Amino acid sequence: MTVTTDTRSIAPLTVTVEEAASIIGCKRSKMFELIRTGAILSVKIGRSRRIEIDECRAYVARHRDEIQP
Repeated sequence: MTVTTDTRSIAPLTVTVEEAASIIGCKRSKMFELIRTGAILSVKIGRSRRIEIDECRAYVARHRDEIQP
């Protein structure tokens, strides 16, 4: 996912709750549970809740042992 401005592509720093859920492979309701319990940190921008891409990566890295092949 990138945003193109002029001739440069810029990757977004944050994603929506729905996009973050898709990134880590869970449902939207599970993502809100992870946010509520503090397992994933989020920021509020206006009325929108956003999750940093790096937070998604960090969550998966912390739970790598729980992921079944």
